[in-house]
Amino acid sequence: MVSTEIVPKAIQWVVDFLNSVDLRTHGAARSVLVRDRLGDDGDGDAWLRDRGFDGSSEGLFGELIALRGLRDSVREGLAGTNPFRTTWSVQVSISGGARPLVRPASGSATAWAEAHLLDAFLSPHVSRLRICAADDCRRVFYDGSKNGRGRWCSTASCGNRMKTRAYRERHRQQATPTVAAPLARPVAHRTNLFRREGDYWTIGSSRRTFRLKDSKGLGYLARLLAEPHHEFHVLDLVGWGALSGSSVSRDEPILDVEGARRYRARIRDLEEAVAEAEAWNDEARAAIARDELSAVAEELARAVGLRGRSRSFASDSERARISATRVIKAALSRIGDQSLELKHHFATTIRTGTYCSYNPDPRLLIRWELHPSEHRSLGCNAASRRGREEAS
Repeated sequence: MVSTEIVPKAIQWVVDFLNSVDLRTHGAARSVLVRDRLGDDGDGDAWLRDRGFDGSSEGLFGELIALRGLRDSVREGLAGTNPFRTTWSVQVSISGGARPLVRPASGSATAWAEAHLLDAFLSPHVSRLRICAADDCRRVFYDGSKNGRGRWCSTASCGNRMKTRAYRERHRQQATPTVAAPLARPVAHRTNLFRREGDYWTIGSSRRTFRLKDSKGLGYLARLLAEPHHEFHVLDLVGWGALSGSSVSRDEPILDVEGARRYRARIRDLEEAVAEAEAWNDEARAAIARDELSAVAEELARAVGLRGRSRSFASDSERARISATRVIKAALSRIGDQSLELKHHFATTIRTGTYCSYNPDPRLLIRWELHPSEHRSLGCNAASRRGREEAS
């Protein structure tokens, strides 16, 4: 690995962005499930400001979710596991033979990050980006070696550790055992709970177990947890029958005039609540009000188009995407109120949108214990799902 002083500035930004999540499992880091600088606990805004983002913090919760998804997609593309795809929110200016000038198309943090990424991708140095070959590190680094074949983010640390491990493994294989070899210790799995018991779900990690009242979002999460790394189309996730029987037409607005008025009234109430809490130095109450204000403002922005015109549902898929995303986020918020560990885990592994999935790091060896009845329902076909939903 080369020093950051000689790494091109655009490439160094990408390195910092991709390493904003720490997945190392060696040394003192092995006891930490995940450390994410783009998490929802306040570090995300500080990380953005430290790297020059000067846009608004409004709707930052949704922006951080989008940034984590963008980061994970780039990491997967760099590792070769999945091709990187995105819809660029940037403006590109080309002048003669000079390098194109890339600017964000809006003031959002996602557009700002995409502009930095595209600027780096247009650089000839982008081919020197690597992911550390140490399976307990996986940090991204810039390969400054002469032959461009660097494998480790640090030869003194990861390189020596992996070489020592390989050396010991070779000697163990070459040694002739004089006694029967002991049985290998089974790999330890971390078993978490996510099972339905009547009208409640029992959810638990290694540190805490709690119960939540049943909701659609928790049911969707159970479906995703049952099949890690499988992408579910939202129509399959929520059931085609529930959508086809809906009374909402394709041209019906997502939010009517009365609904928009209530959203704006709630925003005014929350702004007053924040101001009052700050005046009384009640930081806990102010933080709760700010979180709700951000969520309400994000929902209003999603439902209202240009110049205040209400957007309409474009298709069954769009209705399903909005519905599934809303209820899954609500379920994740309820879980996050009970367990900070699961909040961070799901923030980096649950993806919503037209395709929804649960993508845990395979090195963490997490296993979810689901209720037996949930296993049967999760394996059924689409026809039986429609029947149950129509009956309910």
